[in-house]
Amino acid sequence: MSEENKNQNQAPQQKKRAKIIAIVAASDFNEKNFMKSLQGNMFASIIAADAGYRHLDSRGIVPNIVIGDFDSLGYVPKEDKQASVQLKEDVDAGTPKNIRVMQYPEDKDKTDLELAIDEALNMKPQILMIYGALGKRLDQSLSSIQMLSHIADHRVGVFCVGDKEACAVVNGPSEFGLGIPNDDSLDKTISIFSLTDVSLVEASQGLKWSYTNTAITNSMSLGVSNVITANPMKIKVKMGKILLVFSSELLGK
Repeated sequence: MSEENKNQNQAPQQKKRAKIIAIVAASDFNEKNFMKSLQGNMFASIIAADAGYRHLDSRGIVPNIVIGDFDSLGYVPKEDKQASVQLKEDVDAGTPKNIRVMQYPEDKDKTDLELAIDEALNMKPQILMIYGALGKRLDQSLSSIQMLSHIADHRVGVFCVGDKEACAVVNGPSEFGLGIPNDDSLDKTISIFSLTDVSLVEASQGLKWSYTNTAITNSMSLGVSNVITANPMKIKVKMGKILLVFSSELLGK
């Protein structure tokens, strides 16, 4: 396994120098985690998907790109034309000052979030942090999880951070590591699902119920409600694609 594949899924607090792009959608917004990451200069760029712009604008945060048909937002944000020309692939981390508006017709084949993800992938990040894409509507949450699977196919690390829960996708062969806060009061439950017919978990570390060449299918409950017992937690996926679901507080308070 290449070192690149090993590192791509490291949790962001362990890989602060990785090129991380944040995407903000319109659903439940974990302000605490977002602001901590922003103030820690973790984001190279910020993309707002349609009404996700409202989360940022209400907090005085200017994204680099706003994208969508803007039916949910209700208006088209004002674009800085000069910034559109000057926008670089990498901006000063954590201090976005420019805004480029990319408007699409309402009659389109992709969601606003998918458009934002496509734009982010064009910028060749190492990690995508997606906010406001879980909660409220089950169909939208499932659509977001499908998009996580798409991102993992590009060998980009991805974390989807909801108000209470977060998730990540690991595309084998690859190793995922999650460094967690040293706080016994946190919910350290973690559930593992297969997004492919069969996924093979070669090994794990720091879990109450360990995995050794364990097959998990998309039609079984094996993997639900495991517990993280050591820091860092690691899981090595030999084949297939798995979804990890855990408390968003494990990404840091």
